[in-house]
Amino acid sequence: MALFGTLFRGTRPDDLGAVDGRLRPPPGTPNCVHSQVPADDPAHVEPFRGSWDDVVAAVLAHPETTSVHRTDDYLHAEAQTRIMGFVDDLELVPGDGVVHVRSASRLGKGDLGKNRSRVEEIRATLPSQPGEDGGDA
Repeated sequence: MALFGTLFRGTRPDDLGAVDGRLRPPPGTPNCVHSQVPADDPAHVEPFRGSWDDVVAAVLAHPETTSVHRTDDYLHAEAQTRIMGFVDDLELVPGDGVVHVRSASRLGKGDLGKNRSRVEEIRATLPSQPGEDGGDA
């Protein structure tokens, strides 16, 4: 439970989801990472490599995440920081041999790199995951 309860939860967005396998674009602030934007975009993060089921299980096993909506080809999870209780929206969709991810803060413009570090923490729990250094799977 976050130290500050629900003070920093924000409002759950009503425009999340995927259209034709694409997650909505990043908001243009440095508190979002997204695997479907070009590699030179500051929001870019590598997609997950692995089966849909393995990636979903890894996301839901992360201690900060809770499933909000799950189908056979979409996951929306909320990730709440442990101390301050900020809530981020983490979404997954399967792609061509990868699982795409979008993770964005609900409040503010910055996140001190939390969305990126959480995605990399999840990636590290999957077998044979390349990191941000561009390694191959």
